[in-house]
Amino acid sequence: MITLSSVVRQNQKIITKVVGGKVYLLDPETVTVRTLNSVAGYLWQLLKKPVSVRALVSRITEEFDVETKTAKSDILEFLNHYRDHDLIRAGGRRPSSKKRRRS
Repeated sequence: MITLSSVVRQNQKIITKVVGGKVYLLDPETVTVRTLNSVAGYLWQLLKKPVSVRALVSRITEEFDVETKTAKSDILEFLNHYRDHDLIRAGGRRPSSKKRRRS
């Protein structure tokens, strides 16, 4: 189960196309096409690289007129649903913006 502390990203096998401002996802294994609304499309673009769910909530509440509580609930529902359909991956670590020095 994905939680606020999870790190998530797109499943790289999913093909993404933007046509006329709409985002379409194609799963080549199941030959399933999904159409995303504007918020889901924005969220999908944020999932190109590993990102924490907390960071997603922050970005969505900054970009759209939505309360944090609602954003958390909706994003977790979206992510868990898409993970169940193998469209996203959870786990791993988000790349650090700081480089570690070797001693």
